[in-house]
Amino acid sequence: MRQDLRLYSGDKALTLAEVFHSFKTLLVGFPGGKICTEQHVHGYAQSAAELKAAGIDKVVAVTVAPPQEVAAWAAQHGFDKADMVQVLSDRSGAFTRLLGLEQPAGPGGPPCQRFAAVVDNGILLRLKVEQSPAELKVTDIKSMLKTFADAYA
Repeated sequence: MRQDLRLYSGDKALTLAEVFHSFKTLLVGFPGGKICTEQHVHGYAQSAAELKAAGIDKVVAVTVAPPQEVAAWAAQHGFDKADMVQVLSDRSGAFTRLLGLEQPAGPGGPPCQRFAAVVDNGILLRLKVEQSPAELKVTDIKSMLKTFADAYA
């Protein structure tokens, strides 16, 4: 795993190995906004029992924003206390760029696409990307539980 990239949990910088090593993970990239808060990340936060039953160790939700803003957003919506969801900041956008999922940040536009992936011990097995940040068709919890199961079929 790349050692030069960091994701942030508040002020704490985490290596990719610290985030993904030895875990079966659903990686969720979110651009921010109402859909993320009310449906996308919320769906994962509300589905801990289903996620555990499927064999998923954790959900890592990542967005491109300053770490303090991301931590405040997670706390405001209760995601900081979610059993299975770890909300992290891709402060510089380097992780999102590595995945090829950054978007030019225009006026009011999101800096990353909405995506979800199956990651096993740091290895990307499956990746789904929404056609538009406003959509939630292939990266929602139901779709990703199926994608996770298919990855191990």
